[in-house]
Amino acid sequence: MASYCVDSNVLLGYSFLQNRWDEHTDRLISTDNSLFISDQVIYEYCCKKGKPRAETELKWSKDYGKFDDEKARLRKDARMCELEVDSRQESELGPETVSEIFIEEHDVETQVQGKIRKYFKKALTEDCTHLDVRDAMRDLVERITTQADSRKETLSERIDYISVEDERDEDLRVRLAEMISHGSQTEHPDAEVVADSYVLQNLGIAGRLVTGDKGDIYSNREEINAMTGLSVLYLKDEFASHSFL
Repeated sequence: MASYCVDSNVLLGYSFLQNRWDEHTDRLISTDNSLFISDQVIYEYCCKKGKPRAETELKWSKDYGKFDDEKARLRKDARMCELEVDSRQESELGPETVSEIFIEEHDVETQVQGKIRKYFKKALTEDCTHLDVRDAMRDLVERITTQADSRKETLSERIDYISVEDERDEDLRVRLAEMISHGSQTEHPDAEVVADSYVLQNLGIAGRLVTGDKGDIYSNREEINAMTGLSVLYLKDEFASHSFL
């Protein structure tokens, strides 16, 4: 059994069905691995709302941050979907066309598009009406949102949140920020994630950090390893895709 720290992209990927990381995070969460997050990750995922991290109560039950941003984006994209559907003649509609509209407006990643097509193939007939389509789209968005709430609860039970606010190496945090920003910043959110994970490593809890994208943490993985000893892993490389349909 292995131990990993994870970033907020991993949490977001597990939470939302249409996310490109959905299948990979399913595999990570379903294993017997021990998973951990610290202050910056939970702040980004569900607690960030205008105030700095130091002034924010950090707890799983909050519904702000990236989690709330993704829900808001779903609602906005759903409205755009309905406008596009209303602009079409009913004779133009059908499961495949509606799938394409939903995929385009919601910017659904290639890896997840099969799930969307499968849903609309079951939900709609070739002679569907505008009302049928709107109902099916609203039902899908509601399913995604409801599942996100449920999966967020699962994460709170599956992943251990350990606060390290008083144990961080501030000099290291600044050096990480300067390295990631090429000397232009002394504060950087990804540096906060790494600095927190470094404390967990020193406590003997986890020495590997799984990131959900190939952004600053992954692109600077060699420098991070040299500075902290942490191994940075990319979710898709470490947890190969398999189907949960």
